Amino acid sequence: MDVDLAMDDGEGECCAGPPPDAIRMAPYSLRAPSPPVLHVPVVQFRPDEPSEMRFTPSAERVDPTQLTDEDLFIITGGKTHVAVDRVFSWRYEDRRRAQHILDFLVLGPTSVVRDDEFLRREAVTMMLVARDARMGDTRLVSVDVAASRHGIVRLFVDVEYPSGVINAWSHAVRLINDHLVSYHRARGRRGKVLVMCESGNDRSAAIVVAYLMALFGVGVVPAIQFTSVQRFCCCFEEDVKRLLVAWGDILRARRAVAGQTFPRDAWQQQQQQQQLLSPQMQGQDGSWPAPSPLPPTEVAVLPEAKAKRGLDDGMEDVCIVLVGERDGWCFKQRIAATFAIQWRNLAIVLGKIEENFSLLSLSGRTDVRLDWIEACVS
Repeated sequence: MDVDLAMDDGEGECCAGPPPDAIRMAPYSLRAPSPPVLHVPVVQFRPDEPSEMRFTPSAERVDPTQLTDEDLFIITGGKTHVAVDRVFSWRYEDRRRAQHILDFLVLGPTSVVRDDEFLRREAVTMMLVARDARMGDTRLVSVDVAASRHGIVRLFVDVEYPSGVINAWSHAVRLINDHLVSYHRARGRRGKVLVMCESGNDRSAAIVVAYLMALFGVGVVPAIQFTSVQRFCCCFEEDVKRLLVAWGDILRARRAVAGQTFPRDAWQQQQQQQQLLSPQMQGQDGSWPAPSPLPPTEVAVLPEAKAKRGLDDGMEDVCIVLVGERDGWCFKQRIAATFAIQWRNLAIVLGKIEENFSLLSLSGRTDVRLDWIEACVS
């Protein structure tokens, strides 16, 4: 049946088609409605012009509850990262190799772990393997052998599609950042992470895009372009793109909430003062100066109050305040203070009961009434 003439309403009757004076803007379709396609334009590079794909780390675009300013400097080196155009020089065999997305982040298939020369040359310190959650119990022998042979940390991220994809991205971002920061503090040099999946084109590529969005605070389209121009065989389905859009909304919400709780005004003022006082500290490439060491942490404990207090009052009485950890920001450890209050009250109650039991034993009384114990506790 021609949908231009009539459309079935599901009950065997046909309703009239569009009026004759109507102008059809697109062909009619009887399929279920679908969300619009997220178009990612192709980046046009010119040989005589520098690359426009540049990601510069900024403390304002990072969630302060996930990364401190010092951690951001350790991970990124405080410099601008430029995409390398590999589109025109791309060959089919390059899909079996790994490519640098950042100077500390490499993307490729799991088959690259068999290349011992590559692992030694690139000085990989951690291998992050993205696999299907249904294959979580499967052992990857090649990854285990390469990790033990070269002393590389190997971690797995099980991706359950589609409900667990965003949780897997959040977990992967945390694993990468924790490794880079801990490795630098333990060894005094930067680490390098190799992100892999079976093909290196879909599951691991989505993790890399999600990591770029979280680290640099960029949108979905720039992050996909930055990744695809350096590993041309990456494939992002529309469902994955829509999940990345949702991931970007989550990151913006986190930054908005954290910005109200942990303002960065003090950090910005300190950086501006350092640049005004010591302009020669900034490099020619616009990189950040090394962060100054944090002042020692001071602990202030407020005096104790009466034993019988409400829960909210007790939480305000005993409070541990950390000063100087984040440029003057104060953090009240309310949970620890609550436990301290409860333990103190319990000790006082037990002391009263023991004291009254001692008096009873001296007086020869052996009967103990429940109402007396309740009065003792109160």
